[in-house]
Amino acid sequence: MNPERHLAVKVCLGSSCYLRGGREVLEALCAYISENKLGMSVKLSGTLCEGRCSSGPAISIGTQLYTGVKPEDAVEALKKHLQEIS
Repeated sequence: MNPERHLAVKVCLGSSCYLRGGREVLEALCAYISENKLGMSVKLSGTLCEGRCSSGPAISIGTQLYTGVKPEDAVEALKKHLQEIS
């Protein structure tokens, strides 16, 4: 991956997604990024609402939106996207 580019990953932390496990999803992604030294390749951030409150937690990776995400699902989705761009 070009070191000047990064993959944007957003985790919804609005109240509904947060209560459905958004915090755990964020923690899993943070741990994976840290363990694999991906801080220069992945820009992880939280959002207040992705508009999918009834099917959260929601994350977006690049332009792809995922809903009903569990921590392990989020990590697998990130791995998939990283493979596609490398």
